[in-house]
Amino acid sequence: MLAGRMAGQATPTVLTVLLTLALTACSGGVPSPTPRHSIAPGPASRHGTATSQAPQRGSGQGVAMTPTPGDLLAFCRTSPLLRPICPRQIPMVPGSSGPRIGYGCFNTANGVPRSVAAGNALFTSRRCTDAGWSYEQFNLPVPVEGTRVSAWDGTKWFAVSFAPLYPPPYQVHVDIEASAGSPPVAVSATGRLQRAKHITDALLNPKRTHVVSFGWVRWYGKRGQLLLMPANANGGGEVAGHLIFYFASGGVNYEISLHAWASKVRINDGGVNQVIRAPQAGPALPHVITTLKAIVGSAFAG
Repeated sequence: MLAGRMAGQATPTVLTVLLTLALTACSGGVPSPTPRHSIAPGPASRHGTATSQAPQRGSGQGVAMTPTPGDLLAFCRTSPLLRPICPRQIPMVPGSSGPRIGYGCFNTANGVPRSVAAGNALFTSRRCTDAGWSYEQFNLPVPVEGTRVSAWDGTKWFAVSFAPLYPPPYQVHVDIEASAGSPPVAVSATGRLQRAKHITDALLNPKRTHVVSFGWVRWYGKRGQLLLMPANANGGGEVAGHLIFYFASGGVNYEISLHAWASKVRINDGGVNQVIRAPQAGPALPHVITTLKAIVGSAFAG
């Protein structure tokens, strides 16, 4: 079930493995087996049409895209589960030190892998029944602990919490997951959905504790739901603050997600304000939706 209460519940063990099998250091384009979490706590740290069931989205403008590095794409496609949804295009982050890549197998027919190393080793195995891959890149220093960071919701500033809201080309985080026969871990632990009547950047406020549904869409022949996860520590771990395209095909449940961003982020460091602005004018969420659709389209483009 994709609507109402999500089918299935993730066990604490599965969630622990998901958070542990997060982003890993990348050397020479091939992920190393050493895991590390992708998001530091707090500020320190081609076509397709929407169905009439979805709320009005406005005219979003996608961000500049770039091909996924060939070695990283090839590695993603070594997972039999993930091969159909590995993105060939990702938002561009120029001048950064290189991406951080995460991957792992979160479940098998015999249960959860006993260790991070076991999960990594099972990533390419057909025994894996739930696999994930993620790509993250920064183009600005992460503020030190204690630095006040706030974001603009269209009418006022709000304090940023667990999930940073920097826009591309300053930050990009793409996460994909495929699970055979049950919901992906990224969405299985969510409670009841709240339908959004309007798409507004106020939904980015970390005070929102529920998952928001933007309704059903049909992108590139795949019908699924758009879900916006809470941008706080309880909002899904790796996918906190992410916009998710959640769909099923051939008995496998998929999520392709993109970390959402605000139109403006203000960093107050020692009384000096630095304001980071998204390249696109207006509210951010319509641009996030358009960019996620481009990522989804790149996965199905050939």
